[in-house]
Amino acid sequence: MTPTSHDPECPAGPADLSGSLRLAAAGDATAAAAVYDATIEDAWRLAMAMTGAPGPAAAVVEAGYRRVWAEAAGAGVSGVVVPAPLSRGWVLSWVQTAGRESAALVLPA
Repeated sequence: MTPTSHDPECPAGPADLSGSLRLAAAGDATAAAAVYDATIEDAWRLAMAMTGAPGPAAAVVEAGYRRVWAEAAGAGVSGVVVPAPLSRGWVLSWVQTAGRESAALVLPA
């Protein structure tokens, strides 16, 4: 199923990804792609701002989306609805977390 603005179970739009997140949590690859497509540009900008270079930024983005899918499939959103205004930020927060964890690995203690 392709998410559309007419589908109440999978609202489309840049700010409302809650329906797509719920469907992605249930294993819907199309919904997961919709979440990725709606957030990747911001995720990339965030990762580049945090790392300053394409190589490390790509690693941060990959780690961030791995966390998104793991949290969505686990307790993250499968049983709990992420409020629409927070859904985009929820995704980007995992990219930011991945960036912080990455920085912690390379910074001296």
